[in-house]
Amino acid sequence: GQMFNVMIHDGRVRIEAGSCSLRGTAKDLDNDVWHHIAITYDPADGDKLKDVKIYVDGFLDTNTPDSSGNSYRSEDVIINTDINTFKMRVGAASYSNAYYWRGSLDDIQVYDVVLTSDEILALAQ
Repeated sequence: GQMFNVMIHDGRVRIEAGSCSLRGTAKDLDNDVWHHIAITYDPADGDKLKDVKIYVDGFLDTNTPDSSGNSYRSEDVIINTDINTFKMRVGAASYSNAYYWRGSLDDIQVYDVVLTSDEILALAQ
């Protein structure tokens, strides 16, 4: 129901959801090398952005805590997954044409189930 952006920002995965953000710790992902990025959200793990899992090249990344230069309000904001207002845009932010994907994208997939870590590793290989 709210914005849910996945991007590479300053070489790390950054997710924005409404009025908060979550950053992973894997660095240098803007190095002109292909990377596999997977994001999972399972409400059974919690309903906040901090509960989202980030996978880089098939392996679970570590979420940064809320602090300056890291995640922002990810420990407070509840993710809104209202499918009645679902709109998807690939390659640019819906709220501004100033934010766009620079590079190539391949094999974008959206699932209605949470993939396991083994399934994500298999997709990354």
